[in-house]
Amino acid sequence: MQERDRHRDQAPDPWRLIRDKKAYRRGLGQDDPPPSQITTAPAPPSPWPAAQPINYSMPDHVPVRPQGDRPVIAHLVWTTHEELIPGRAIRWTPTHVMVMIKPVTGPTNQHELVVWLRAHDVYATIPRRPKTGPPPTV
Repeated sequence: MQERDRHRDQAPDPWRLIRDKKAYRRGLGQDDPPPSQITTAPAPPSPWPAAQPINYSMPDHVPVRPQGDRPVIAHLVWTTHEELIPGRAIRWTPTHVMVMIKPVTGPTNQHELVVWLRAHDVYATIPRRPKTGPPPTV
């Protein structure tokens, strides 16, 4: 009994502590629930009205390499409304442009919308609005 107490009072051997720590390590996934019991948090609400706008259009040939990062204004058509929104052109063909659009409202870490649009729906400057109605008379 005295022999056991004497070992407790001595300073522990640091190499022994390292070996003992391995015995107490938790294995990877040891206390994880089975896959059937895993629940995921609900996804945060999307800032976009739908997954893709109505005027989404995929080109026949998609460039593999990024071609640049140019500021543009994209014309998006949703089921409820139309909007002109700033974005970045990251790939393009003669007929289509891939635009990356970050949400204007909300936190900056929300998901951006990456969409292929026809070239006539993407502008380098603010487009002129078509005149509606007859011209004013003097």
